[in-house]
Amino acid sequence: MLDKTQAKEGISVTQEQEQGFLLVVDDNETNRELLCRRLKRRGFTTMAADGGEQAIEFVRKYSFDVVLLDIMMPDIDGLTVLQRLRESHTAAELPIIMVTAKSQGENVVEALALGANDYVTKPLDFPVVLARIRNQVARKRAEETLRESEERFALAMQGANDGLWDWNLVTNEMCYSSRWKSMLGYEDGTITHTPGEWFDRIVPEDLERVKTAISSHLAGYTDHFECEYRMVHRDASRRWVLSRGLAVFNRDGEATRIAGSLTDITARKVADPVTGLPNRLLFLDRLGRAIERNKRRRDGLFAVLLLDLDRFKTINDSLGYAAGDRLLVGVAKRLEESLRAEDLVVRYGKSQSLARLGGDEFAILLEELKRASDATRVANRLQETMKQSFGIDGHEIYATVSIRDYQDLNAYNLLIYKKIL
Repeated sequence: MLDKTQAKEGISVTQEQEQGFLLVVDDNETNRELLCRRLKRRGFTTMAADGGEQAIEFVRKYSFDVVLLDIMMPDIDGLTVLQRLRESHTAAELPIIMVTAKSQGENVVEALALGANDYVTKPLDFPVVLARIRNQVARKRAEETLRESEERFALAMQGANDGLWDWNLVTNEMCYSSRWKSMLGYEDGTITHTPGEWFDRIVPEDLERVKTAISSHLAGYTDHFECEYRMVHRDASRRWVLSRGLAVFNRDGEATRIAGSLTDITARKVADPVTGLPNRLLFLDRLGRAIERNKRRRDGLFAVLLLDLDRFKTINDSLGYAAGDRLLVGVAKRLEESLRAEDLVVRYGKSQSLARLGGDEFAILLEELKRASDATRVANRLQETMKQSFGIDGHEIYATVSIRDYQDLNAYNLLIYKKIL
């Protein structure tokens, strides 16, 4: 391809004619002019250098596809030129074909050791020269295409919001992208190339379902692998993820590889779409873990408050569902603000323990209570807060709440919580 410098200096060629941009280096004027003319007739663009110094200068200035470099030259011999060019250009970046006499076998060996891509001997057999030039041009452009493809893929991986994974089923090795690792709180170098890094982080209750979905696809029962499940983050929190993948099969129909993506869907999976609070699914997950923690602690005490808005159906019927949704948002915000004021009494973690269960029902998980009366104190404060009116679409609405208090006193009550919720 021609660069801007080449265009400025009048070196141009149509896309249809362009077979490659060549530099012919030979101190014999007749030889280089004859070769250039024959190459031009075959669609190549050429430049000619009369010695090593000029060749090095041209390579600094232009982007050649191939250099035909004579070994025997008066100012600097071809081997020295080759060595200097290889200091700045690899064999893939700048293919160099050495031109040598048949008697210079030792020079050919040395040239190949210094990084020459190929060689031709004098007197030149033009069809052979042409074939070897075309071969080097094709290789160079294939390398450039591959490099560009790899760069695009690398950029796509860096820019993708999803994590990518690639499982070699033959070697049982896995490759995880940086995004895959960071989604779970890890950095490059902290995750090995084993399937266990994936499966060991899946919540035990979901593991069999994931493995079944993968096996079904590898057995050919499904067009692709797709599964929603939970994984454990490095900070011990649980994240809902969506995995998709596609397998590659050999001629015998055996899966040899499966690759795909990992998407964090926690927000849409566990968030109430109206208030933005955790939904019933996330609340039950947090409650279940609170129950397990307190089973190991004799002095552990926590409570669940269930809240119902009074006469919420009447508001929906009279003002419409949009007004009802705005009221729910206002209630959620007020509950959050009131609970933050109680942080010194109970442990309440940035809305993580307040949830909307559905309809006009809210739930609050209060942990690390010092005494049962703490839950009652929080409930009383919430009821007082809710006595203040809400301004909805120009209407002043009073939305009182009914609160039920369930305190964790023994194992029997723990079972009741699961039933109620």
